[in-house]
Amino acid sequence: MLGDAITLIPEARVMATTMTQINKVSRSAFKCRDFIRMSLDDYLQRIYQYSECHESCFVMAMIFIERVLQEYSASSKSLPFNVYTLCLASMVLAIKLSEDDTCNNEFYARLGGVSNDEMVELELELLKLIKFDIFISKEEFTSYQKEMISYQS
Repeated sequence: MLGDAITLIPEARVMATTMTQINKVSRSAFKCRDFIRMSLDDYLQRIYQYSECHESCFVMAMIFIERVLQEYSASSKSLPFNVYTLCLASMVLAIKLSEDDTCNNEFYARLGGVSNDEMVELELELLKLIKFDIFISKEEFTSYQKEMISYQS
């Protein structure tokens, strides 16, 4: 049931659309370690379905992704993520911060198609890139949520 609902969640659709556009524009910045053989929509649906996270995690993940992209927008450095692993790390961080009942990194690694060691590395790298700034104010969350919903319309 949750997996089917993802197409109705504007936040998830906007996140997939935005990340796909970023991947097309900045393909060289998102170097894949391993090729994931599914669309980004399907990848996000898989995370949503099996983690049973709340749709608010998509908003939080997008905020973290924006923070990473702002950090790199002025530099010519390559991101240490591909579009899939950036979404995975951002979603896992959002889930861990917002959900009462979470799984261990091994579960999220299998879910995202990476090794357990890589999952740990991705999560730590994401935290470093956002300078461990995990606080999201109610106003920032609401602003992103409204923007994502209006983008979907």
